Amino acid sequence: MTKQQWQSLVMTMWLAGLAGCAAKIPVKMTLPAETDLSRFRRVAILRFQGNGGDQLGNALEATLMNAQVNGEPYFTLVSRDRLDQVLQEQKLGTSGLVDDSSAARVGKVLGVDGMIAGSVNEYGTRDRQYSEVREETHDKKTYHVTYNCIERTARIHLNTKFIDTSTTAIAMSVPLQGHGRDQDCQRAGTQLSVIDSNDMLRSATDEMFGAFARKIAPHDVVVNIELREKDDDIGFFGGGAESAKAATEHIKTGVTYAKGGNWSLAISSWEQAAQAHPNSAAAFYDIGVAYEAQGQLEKAREQYRKAAQLRAESLYVQATGTIEKRIRDREAVRRQTEGRPE
Repeated sequence: MTKQQWQSLVMTMWLAGLAGCAAKIPVKMTLPAETDLSRFRRVAILRFQGNGGDQLGNALEATLMNAQVNGEPYFTLVSRDRLDQVLQEQKLGTSGLVDDSSAARVGKVLGVDGMIAGSVNEYGTRDRQYSEVREETHDKKTYHVTYNCIERTARIHLNTKFIDTSTTAIAMSVPLQGHGRDQDCQRAGTQLSVIDSNDMLRSATDEMFGAFARKIAPHDVVVNIELREKDDDIGFFGGGAESAKAATEHIKTGVTYAKGGNWSLAISSWEQAAQAHPNSAAAFYDIGVAYEAQGQLEKAREQYRKAAQLRAESLYVQATGTIEKRIRDREAVRRQTEGRPE
């Protein structure tokens, strides 16, 4: 390897190390529902048809009851007892075998916007037992050892639909699938152990309905946003103008405050960095991160734009696009929580 190649390799490894240890701050944000069903905020769940219908219906009810936006329930659910009472009064029975028109009629009596119906195509676990021979070495000798194995899989397939009680139309129809898997292999004669079937089905159900809830209701996510820890004009090995060095000290102090959640002191430090070096894109960018973390998105946008104007680096340019999407998402969440469909 030539000297030039060696220096290039060292520099690449050093830069990779910098990228790997960059300071990142967890920021919570609320994303809008993928499918806007905000006009169906008060709902009832009919009994699902098929094996596992009761378990799945109860699980979906619990999932929707726990869906919250800003600490407030997103859906209002009519109790199963009240639904059964109205079904009996309408002489429709409680088996869940209700057509769309009848479901809409029941929904109007209940005063709900939508009825959720479903049919279960598959719900259960399956075990597969098998043996395999493995080579093992002891005291420099090779042995062929038989292992007994078990593989347990869980499968759930459920078709759901939202029925608009005002029109009897199907507002949304979506198939849901859940999966689970566990396996164990032990030497012949040793007891095998895998996750209990009921526990595996519950886990698969929770995962399936969790994804479904994120599809139909606004939900919180946490993303890690990178902070800059030095001024852009500081060289690879710390060289640079005195103004850039002074800015870097303030930037580092701000990052320390940010890691501790003290955003006001962090912003103050980064503003001092910008005063020390007015062309410090890193300082303006970090201020933008602080405002974004606090939900002050317009202020964040202003700071990100300053950073991108000073230095058209990918991190800064991408931040201007990301914050625009966050502002649009915030407006979509507001519409959905106010029941104003797009």
